Amino acid sequence: MIYEGTVYVASPKTKTYYAYDLETGEQLWAYEDEAAKAPPVAKNGIVYFSNVEGRVVGMDAETGEPVKEKVLGGTLAPAGPIIVNDTLFVGSQDSYVYVVPLSDFADAKE
Repeated sequence: MIYEGTVYVASPKTKTYYAYDLETGEQLWAYEDEAAKAPPVAKNGIVYFSNVEGRVVGMDAETGEPVKEKVLGGTLAPAGPIIVNDTLFVGSQDSYVYVVPLSDFADAKE
């Protein structure tokens, strides 16, 4: 996913989220978490990654620090989340689609 001149990717193999400068290819930050199989989404300077443990973590787009989080159910779908207005939608392999206002995300504990 490209957001404001940065490429954001998640690797299920390394269990790491990455940010790269779009122009230079330089790695800007990396953050280890549970395996993610889906592309992230972004809004208002926060990049949201979903993982196989049912957690969505919001990373500060510039620093890579976790700033928001929400635990949902089941393994989240590899299609990834989308944001419509101020609401995150994400499918899960537990047969549910989670609809969560961004304001319902808690501050990250880490």
